[in-house]
Amino acid sequence: MPRSVSPTLSSSITRRSLTQRKRQEDRNLATYFKEVLTKAGVSLNEGDTPNHITQEQALVVRDISKTLRSHVFHPSNLEEFFKGLKLICKNEESFRKLLLPTDLKKDDSLQPTVQQDSVLRMLLNIPSLQDEIIDLLLRQVTESAVDDKNDTSLLRLVLTPLRYLSNITNAKALTTKLLDITEIGTFEAQLEILNLLPDVIPDVEYEETAKQLSKLLEHNPDLTGAVVDCLNSLNLSADVRSHVREEVLAQLHTNSSSKIFPILFEFVTAECTQKELQDVLPSVRNALDGILSSPSSNKDADTKKALICNRLQSLLTARKSLYEGWVAYISNVRAVNDVKPVDLFMLFMLHSTGKMRKSTIEALFKKRVKLGLFKVAHFEALFKDYFVTQTMKDYLSSIMEVGVSILRFYTEPVVIECAETIFRLVFGHSLINRLQRQDVIYNLTLAIGMSDKKSIRPILKILIGLLSDVKKLQEHTVQLMGLLEKMDTINLSDVKLIFELLCNLTCGEHSEEAMSGLKDEIHMIIRKQLSSSKKSAKHRGIIGSIMMIKALVLTSQDQSAIDDVDDSISLDELPSGGPREAACLLELTNTCTLGNPDSVGLFYDELAFLIITTPNIQQVFLVWLYQLFTNSFQNSFVTETVPQPVNDLVLSMQFSLNTSDEVETQIAVNIGEMTLKLQPSENCSVIILASLFRLLRLIYYKQHEGDLASIDALLGCSVIMPDLEDVDGYDTEQLKQVADCVFHCINWFRELINAFVTQKSRQLRNKVLERLSGVVKLQGILEKCLANIPDHKLPLSYFDALSQGSMQRSPTHAVKVSRPKKKQKVSDTTNLNNTVASTSAVSQPPPKTGAKKKPPIPREFRFREMDTDIILLLRYPIQMDENVLPNTPAQSQSNTLNIEQFIFLISDLVHKLRVLMKPSDLGLSHITAINLEDLISDCLKLFPSINNHLQTITGAIENLLKSADNCRNAEVMSTSQANTLKNAFALIMECYSLIFGWSGFQHQKNLKLLKDCLKNVRVERSSQLASVKSLCMAFTDKLVEHVDHCLTLTAALSLVEVMQGLYEVRSHPDLKKRIAVTSGKLLSKRWYNQSGGTESGKDAYLCVNKLLKAYLGNATSKTICGVIGTLQEQADELKSKEDSLPMLASIDKLNFHVFFRCLCTTLVEIIRTEISSLTNEQHLVLWRMVALSMQGLMSVVKKQETKTNLVSYLKNGIAVLKIFLASGIPILEIVLPKKTTEVIEVFKLMQASTRFLHQLCCYSKFTKDVSLVAYVPQFRQVLESLIYRVKAALAGNGCSDAFWMGTLKNKNWHGEEILSQSTIRSNDSGDEEELPPDDEEEEIEIESNVVASDNESTASEII
Repeated sequence: MPRSVSPTLSSSITRRSLTQRKRQEDRNLATYFKEVLTKAGVSLNEGDTPNHITQEQALVVRDISKTLRSHVFHPSNLEEFFKGLKLICKNEESFRKLLLPTDLKKDDSLQPTVQQDSVLRMLLNIPSLQDEIIDLLLRQVTESAVDDKNDTSLLRLVLTPLRYLSNITNAKALTTKLLDITEIGTFEAQLEILNLLPDVIPDVEYEETAKQLSKLLEHNPDLTGAVVDCLNSLNLSADVRSHVREEVLAQLHTNSSSKIFPILFEFVTAECTQKELQDVLPSVRNALDGILSSPSSNKDADTKKALICNRLQSLLTARKSLYEGWVAYISNVRAVNDVKPVDLFMLFMLHSTGKMRKSTIEALFKKRVKLGLFKVAHFEALFKDYFVTQTMKDYLSSIMEVGVSILRFYTEPVVIECAETIFRLVFGHSLINRLQRQDVIYNLTLAIGMSDKKSIRPILKILIGLLSDVKKLQEHTVQLMGLLEKMDTINLSDVKLIFELLCNLTCGEHSEEAMSGLKDEIHMIIRKQLSSSKKSAKHRGIIGSIMMIKALVLTSQDQSAIDDVDDSISLDELPSGGPREAACLLELTNTCTLGNPDSVGLFYDELAFLIITTPNIQQVFLVWLYQLFTNSFQNSFVTETVPQPVNDLVLSMQFSLNTSDEVETQIAVNIGEMTLKLQPSENCSVIILASLFRLLRLIYYKQHEGDLASIDALLGCSVIMPDLEDVDGYDTEQLKQVADCVFHCINWFRELINAFVTQKSRQLRNKVLERLSGVVKLQGILEKCLANIPDHKLPLSYFDALSQGSMQRSPTHAVKVSRPKKKQKVSDTTNLNNTVASTSAVSQPPPKTGAKKKPPIPREFRFREMDTDIILLLRYPIQMDENVLPNTPAQSQSNTLNIEQFIFLISDLVHKLRVLMKPSDLGLSHITAINLEDLISDCLKLFPSINNHLQTITGAIENLLKSADNCRNAEVMSTSQANTLKNAFALIMECYSLIFGWSGFQHQKNLKLLKDCLKNVRVERSSQLASVKSLCMAFTDKLVEHVDHCLTLTAALSLVEVMQGLYEVRSHPDLKKRIAVTSGKLLSKRWYNQSGGTESGKDAYLCVNKLLKAYLGNATSKTICGVIGTLQEQADELKSKEDSLPMLASIDKLNFHVFFRCLCTTLVEIIRTEISSLTNEQHLVLWRMVALSMQGLMSVVKKQETKTNLVSYLKNGIAVLKIFLASGIPILEIVLPKKTTEVIEVFKLMQASTRFLHQLCCYSKFTKDVSLVAYVPQFRQVLESLIYRVKAALAGNGCSDAFWMGTLKNKNWHGEEILSQSTIRSNDSGDEEELPPDDEEEEIEIESNVVASDNESTASEII
């Protein structure tokens, strides 16, 4: 170095030269990189112009690879190539262009440019370059992932070339590095990586990736959605997916965010077997329930719920297994406490997934509702919280279809209640608009046209229930007017509902002026029908008239504050508007019915019904009505003189209760003369006597606030009647006339009792009891008369068309009269709640026991109905005769009941409860207006009195048993007094069973009413029991004490049904056990009918069947096996009809088939119940018990070989084998390696049963026994599947030597070979036993029928 140059300058020159040299080397490296690309046809452009290639990308990859391999210094030249690549990548713009797609531009082509892969993507397809380029990209990924910037576009761009590589040389390293980066990256970077991860990693690394991602779930819950979405895209093996599923389910429990729920749901339900799905769905269901039931605070929340439902519906539509899994899961919910509203929501969703699936869901709804598992409370909770606008719109049609479908079960009260709830909640829902409400109305009206007559009434009641929101319903009045076109084809009671609906909409207090045109149209229809000569049309007009009058005079204002108007009011003096219009229409109706007693009677009855069921009638109209009918009764029916004899029948005043101090002149109701003599005018016909008096006394009752003092002389007045002392002395015609007189007199007395039973005067109450005795006495006389004139048709008590139709039956057939057609009820009682209406009365012979009827059969009549207020008389004590209950203390009360009066009253109450508990078409009966809850509220106040009656009756029964030395079939036990006591006790038990069996007690709102009933029914009321459970147990303790007092099967069954009703309300194991024990005690007794013979016949079998179900209801597989074992030993003892089983004395040879079928069906139900909650070891024990039970039943059926028993064994044996095939063999296959001997023993035991079933099928085909042959295809299908499953299980576990297969010979059930292939016809169909109906739960699954045509079957032989 020259001396003139300083050291500092020299150092600067050196650094500059090094930098220049470095730059030159970089340029050389970049130049080499570019040269390689250029030779392959790749041009790296500057600026915004994308890189382009001059040939297809596959050729570019080939040429780059060829150029690199042909280099002299290969493979060292690769390092130079990589360095050039890295230099270019240092420039962010150049790096991005290497990541972006290239354009294909051929020099000799006029075609437009085509996008191709990026340069880096093409380089990744060269194996020798792949690792270095991946490292380069991953370093960039790491830098971008830890960058705090929220922009992840570069990260996405860097990962894009790695997607869908056809071959990765070091897949494990790539996967590991990506997962490591995921753990350390920012949240936004993690989401981006997880989104692209399934596209980057190869298939071989999916399982390891899934395991690592599942760990990430534990440490970073915020990534749950992204991780699970990533897992959804991975193709995992069953074991790995099952492991990861557990981790995801754990997150589902803790994180039910609506954002990620669809992703979680899709993963945990993907590729699940049905068994796995049943384990997963409970967690999914709970999470979904929490999401859907959460309150929607804003539109975003509603949108999220709608998106979840939309995704779930898509998955259910696409995955048949998922659909079937949900259906199976909901079907397996057996306890009402386990049901959630989300189950109903899911069923509506499942219903909407396809037309082919709708019938299955509808059947499931029907069954669940019928079993009491889907309750009104569930539907109310569902519509309150779970729906949003979009889901309501999506599932509205499904909701309507399900509601209409379950309406077809109109005989089931609980089903009808649920259907009414569905339509009420939908119609009034805040998310429903006018067009959707119109759709609701359309579905209901369409259902009316498509339904049979009996199912129309529930639909009309639903529409009337919608009147609670009258403003909304009025918008659809024109649509509802179409119902008028259906009046000619439906019952009169349904016509009444149609008019009630339309009149409330068009004529009611809240009707709008726009409704006047529709109102005029209805009025015109009514006038036209009233003027018709056809009775049916006139009756429809009367009904329509009364309904319009009701709507016109009904007011929401309290009328009690308005002073009574005693002055006369003419029609013109009535205020304009509703009262005057109603009065004009009433006078028109009265005029149009003149000369037709049937129409007049119907008019009076319906007008009386209007008064009693309308709480606020405008007072001025009531005063006018009071004047209109006051004078007609006295002028037409009351007389002070005794008429002359008519048709040689001497008439006299009879049944007078009034003394000379009470009345100045003796008056009488002229029933006898008006019945015997043809009236010149039918306007005062005797058949309308009771109807007119009922109308009058209800008007008086309303006018005078319940005080009937002004007409109380009628209670004790005489009745003009022919001599009734010796009815045997009359000829046939006279006897018919006398019977008619007695019939009208009974109806008159019944209406008198109805009228005055609520009066407080002790003197009047004494007369009411006298009239009650008169009714009982006259009914005996009537039965005596009709015994000699069995073909005589009695007059009508009610006049609607339905009643007349039922009364036209041949009187020689003593069948039960259908439900009453008319009924009425007095208003407020003195000490009890308002019970709106009354019920039908039946003839007063005690209810029949289970025995077959013995001639002569007592005739049943349709009298005027008793009001529910007569239950007030049950407060009076029973006075027993000395010979029935010696040392009976004298009653302190002056008013007492004899046993006949008590039976009359309690049987009437039982009948009311029975028909109200099981709704059916009651015509125009006023029983339809009774509120069952109010009636039960009234009854609970009488429970102390009924308890006293029960003590009196049980005391008499104990004396009776003592006199008979506890011999139940002694002669003294068949006397009329003994039968009266038996029936009285049975009626009290039935009354309790009906009350406590009311489904309304299952509602939370009626809990207080239930507690009050349970408190009042207790004899000892000193101790305070607070809980319903303790009250139920205390009551059942008292019921158990009455087991020895049950002398009839019906009483025994009613006692058990009381307990069962309490169990339905409060399901408790102790109570269920007590039911079984009590039923066992009752079944251990012999039962005799009223004539002293053994109970038999269909009714008796039905009672025994229900007792047996209660007895076996708490059984387990172990106990049922024990029962069958005992039966196996005792079955030989049933040799004659008088023989019975030592274990259960109620079971004799005649009803043994009932017991055997109960055992078979109970065994099947126990298996279905127990298999759902057992371990593998317990499964083995269960199936051994089942196999032993099947063998025991086989032994029993061989000893008692009747066709009914064989059918029961075959049918239920097939059901057992199906369960064994579906749920038993899979578990036994798992247990087989460890417990080979035990499993093979189960197979051997089961084989004995299949052999016998095979013999039954062979013999049934040989004899062509239709009842057995029907099961042959099912058995053959099950048996073939069973054989191959057993063979596969044994072969798979090295036990093939234990199995060989051959062809079984055709044998009958005795084991005798059937030599001939010819067939004979079975001719023993006439010897079949009467069997109660099979109420086995209907199966939802659709089974294919397999037709077996061969006589020979293949079966296995296990050695």
